[in-house]
Amino acid sequence: MRRIGPGRISGVIAAALAALGVVFAMPPAARASTLIENVSVLPMTGVGLQADWAVLVDGDRIVAAGPRASLAAPADATVVDGAGGVLLPGLIDMHIHLDHGHDGRQSDVQLGLLAAHGVTTARVMWGHNGQLALRRAIVAENRFAPSLVLAGPGFSKSALSPAEVKAEVERQAKEGWDLIKVHWKPTLAQYDAIISAAKSVGKEVDGHVPYAVSLDHVLASGQRSIEHMDGYIRDIKAEGSAAPQAALQGAVARSKAAGVAVVPTLFGWRVHLHHTSSDELNALPGLAFVPASTLANWRSRYERPLKEQTKDWIKLLIGRRDVDAIVANRNRLLKAFSDGGVPVLFGTDSGQPFVVAGTAVPTEMAEMRAAGLTNRQIIESATVTAGRFLDSSGRLGVIAPGARADILVLPADPTTDLQAFARPLGVMLRGKWHSGEEIGRFLADARAAAGR
Repeated sequence: MRRIGPGRISGVIAAALAALGVVFAMPPAARASTLIENVSVLPMTGVGLQADWAVLVDGDRIVAAGPRASLAAPADATVVDGAGGVLLPGLIDMHIHLDHGHDGRQSDVQLGLLAAHGVTTARVMWGHNGQLALRRAIVAENRFAPSLVLAGPGFSKSALSPAEVKAEVERQAKEGWDLIKVHWKPTLAQYDAIISAAKSVGKEVDGHVPYAVSLDHVLASGQRSIEHMDGYIRDIKAEGSAAPQAALQGAVARSKAAGVAVVPTLFGWRVHLHHTSSDELNALPGLAFVPASTLANWRSRYERPLKEQTKDWIKLLIGRRDVDAIVANRNRLLKAFSDGGVPVLFGTDSGQPFVVAGTAVPTEMAEMRAAGLTNRQIIESATVTAGRFLDSSGRLGVIAPGARADILVLPADPTTDLQAFARPLGVMLRGKWHSGEEIGRFLADARAAAGR
């Protein structure tokens, strides 16, 4: 066996070569075994923290997880010393945006920042040219980047006829986008055309509650996820005062009956609503990876009062309503969903101003904790619950035989310390181990690229 410590890079696992949806496979000739030991394991399979366990990986799949003494690794396996850390499934960020500049360099930085903070799968919620090729390259080269689930270009043009909507959905399905994204602007007729066309080509629809469509209509349509919860806030009239508990519970009951999942993105929406102070924004660790020109643009936009941003989409949605009430009710609604059994999917909305890829993970988790969720509920939303939403086979977001080898090792138990997510000891992406030393080098390079 070849043994490596937490500060070295294995470099022995060849790239995965094929992708189908979110399930990846490696050809037999490329398979290699890795044993991660000297860890406690949080499997996210319904049991708690398991001390002195190890995890055996073959290719891009977990083949065994259990007490270290019970696992026998192949003679040619690479053994990774987990340095006494806590091993759990890699995180799934269910709502991100990627820079779509022509050179793609900023997207590479964003994806690396996600991986460096333990995100091993990310759902990109607005398609742009080049993303389909990017996903193929990530898998073929096993890059330091999460596996991608891609929404097609969002439906935001108000002038499309139902026939044009149908043609666009069919085009996206043919090109290979994973899902159809609904944005704010569709009319009721356009929304119905999106749903009908998506069903005809076997694609799911995720996204917003369009401003011209009622929440109940969306819930009845078969749309699988609702992003940001703003449609709920409008529906229960929670924009100016505390929402009645009965309204919150009604939203929970209707959502459970519809089988819909929600993606809250609490911090990103506080930024959209101008509910953060300049001091809070300036203290964000992610700004170290943002070029000065970009940051200056963000600050300039943020310094204008919300009511003066007459062309801003957020003003269209909330007008001059009470943002304090909206934020408080969003938090109460999230807790009601989580406690009431509505699937909550972790999402940061990174790619938006001040919401920096990867670094937004512990920030969003802190927001969810302040809303009243337990650490366990938060971790579930970013692992097993999101994994089950993307892959009904149960092979994503868990540490179990047959699961994809997307693994995160932290320096402390995240069920008691969410800040452990800010400083991973290492991450495994599709079976390839990346040490803390490698992560540190990437972060230093990303800061330098931003001129920091």
